[in-house]
Amino acid sequence: MGLVNDSLTRRSTTLFLIDGLLFIIAAAFDVANIAVGIEDLRAGVGQAFIAAGWIAALIGLLGLYPKLADRSRWLAHAGGVFAVIGVVGFVGNGATALVAFVREVPPQEAFPMFVLVGTIVGVLIGAILGFVSFSIASLRSDVYSGTIGILLVVPTLFVITNFIILSALGVPNPRPSEVTVFILSGLALTMLAISYLLRTEAAPSERTESAHGSTVE
Repeated sequence: MGLVNDSLTRRSTTLFLIDGLLFIIAAAFDVANIAVGIEDLRAGVGQAFIAAGWIAALIGLLGLYPKLADRSRWLAHAGGVFAVIGVVGFVGNGATALVAFVREVPPQEAFPMFVLVGTIVGVLIGAILGFVSFSIASLRSDVYSGTIGILLVVPTLFVITNFIILSALGVPNPRPSEVTVFILSGLALTMLAISYLLRTEAAPSERTESAHGSTVE
């Protein structure tokens, strides 16, 4: 059972790494938009990369489920359900963005579709409730370090900043590229940090398993 859990953790490590890279690619579309003006491409293909990043992150969360479920059952169960629902929402979000781009729907008209398909389901349920549930479950157990538990709630803070605080401040939608670059860069660094810590924390246990196996033989 321990080997299975370690395998799932390794997959989560890879998925969080991929997630960080996808957010970096998405941010590159905004940088290009600032430089040469590619708003339609940014709103379509760039948004699809953002959705793909969240999908990888939420599936990565599911890889943390087996170990956390042993220590914090209900929170892990709730987080798993939220993550799955979030994946569905972001699949719809990414597909909607690509369809809007292919059909040449202007970004200002396409944005309400992103909100309907992605924000309500993907962001509110997956990116907020999913990450918060796993963060609390991690902090309440000793399965992962406190640093990982804290980092798991950071994506939620970026989401709240983007969708609630900035809206309250009157920042227009779609967000200016400068704002999006900041949000995506923060998300990318957070996901890469989670991936790094999962890998480094898993290494000692893998060495222990290997040494134990050698002793048995």
